[in-house]
Amino acid sequence: MDGDADRAERLTCLEVVRDEGLPSAARGDVVAGLCAAMAALALGDTPAYGTAAQTVQGRTPYLPGGQGAPEDAAVLRKATLGEPYLRTLMLGLAAENRGDPKAARQLFKRAQLSALFFGARAAAAEARAGVLRTM
Repeated sequence: MDGDADRAERLTCLEVVRDEGLPSAARGDVVAGLCAAMAALALGDTPAYGTAAQTVQGRTPYLPGGQGAPEDAAVLRKATLGEPYLRTLMLGLAAENRGDPKAARQLFKRAQLSALFFGARAAAAEARAGVLRTM
């Protein structure tokens, strides 16, 4: 199978998740907002990430500032969009939000390396910010 075609299809899917998730997040759908935020990170669209993250801020443990929000394995599974670096980043955010900076820092470091390996610079930058927050 042609890797380039798969990548193009993957990017198109991520764009749909981002574009469809933003309006749903604005209407209060936390899962759609989280999915839109993660898709935006995977695409390198930091403005859309900021918009989606701000929309659901504080209502999910998988974004900065989500202290007290309950962790949910089903939400985590959906919002990682099949990207291992997003899963590791989100687990790092959850650890940070529950007050475990050591575990969070380790996860952020792994997420940063993984994101760089996959060429996801925006996600790597977000992971790096997490490393710095937890030092």
